[in-house]
Amino acid sequence: MDKAARKVTRASKKARKAELEERWKVVCVAHEEAVVNWKAQCEVLKKGGMAAKNLPKKPKRVLKASLVEEGNEDGSDEESDSDAE
Repeated sequence: MDKAARKVTRASKKARKAELEERWKVVCVAHEEAVVNWKAQCEVLKKGGMAAKNLPKKPKRVLKASLVEEGNEDGSDEESDSDAE
């Protein structure tokens, strides 16, 4: 690889990483909101007399690795386009 190709590759990786970090922040905020709603719902159900074992389970947070995999699937087309040029 020559210097210009490495520069382009490095810039595309940096852009992809920044986009991934933005998506991760959105996922974290959405999860925090879901947990707050879940806690409120559990409090209402507890006050209604529901047993703790019958309460809904805590919402799961998406793993960061799954976002990376999604990004690779989407990014693979972009990489092949940049390689073709």
